[in-house]
Amino acid sequence: MELGLGRFVAALEAADLLGNYVDTCESPLTLFAPSDEAFARLGALPDDLQVLRELLCVHITLGSLSHAELLNTRSITTISQQTHHVVLADDGQKVLQVGSASLERTDVQLPDGRGVLHVIDSVMCCIRLLQNCRYEQVWNKTVRPSPK
Repeated sequence: MELGLGRFVAALEAADLLGNYVDTCESPLTLFAPSDEAFARLGALPDDLQVLRELLCVHITLGSLSHAELLNTRSITTISQQTHHVVLADDGQKVLQVGSASLERTDVQLPDGRGVLHVIDSVMCCIRLLQNCRYEQVWNKTVRPSPK
């Protein structure tokens, strides 16, 4: 089954999260995996390894949460301690949203009972990444002169 998650898997490997966390965690996990199209819209991944890890950790929760279980919860907390609200968007299609992302495919079982994966349509927000963006915007406005 082709899920279009090559960029997500490559990012997990680059951040050293696949072998050192996802595959070895003693608790089942729920992965909210952005599709390749979602990563393409994001553009380049952060160069800073710690920021990349933090970005990816907002897509992982402890415990195996099926689509049905997500329908009965109001929020989830990721392994990076970031909370995402869970809502059923009633735009005619009743799509489940976690944070700003919509679930495109649900309940894909991870190998060896490691948990469940849901394919999502966007890369979820990482608070530290936003703080870095805000810092860069302020720095660019105050330190670097505007082109005339």
